[in-house]
Amino acid sequence: MSLYDGGSPPEYHAGYKHGFEAGLKLGQPKWISVKDRLPEHDRKVLIFDTFPFTGCYTNAGWLNYYDHSHENPSHWMEIPSIPEITS
Repeated sequence: MSLYDGGSPPEYHAGYKHGFEAGLKLGQPKWISVKDRLPEHDRKVLIFDTFPFTGCYTNAGWLNYYDHSHENPSHWMEIPSIPEITS
């Protein structure tokens, strides 16, 4: 299955990848396999299915906040903190 499913251009997904890789260099949280550990119920996290999006793990399973569909992600991670901007 291709990352490009007609819903978003490939450049959109490339932007997610670039941001994720930049976050790793800054010591941001890493992706956690759902086989290793699940997040707290109803806690907003980033989830990865075919691309990253926000969602949560509920009693009914994974919920995608974008369109409220149920997903089957392979990984999740805490939402990274926003860097402090100094001038």
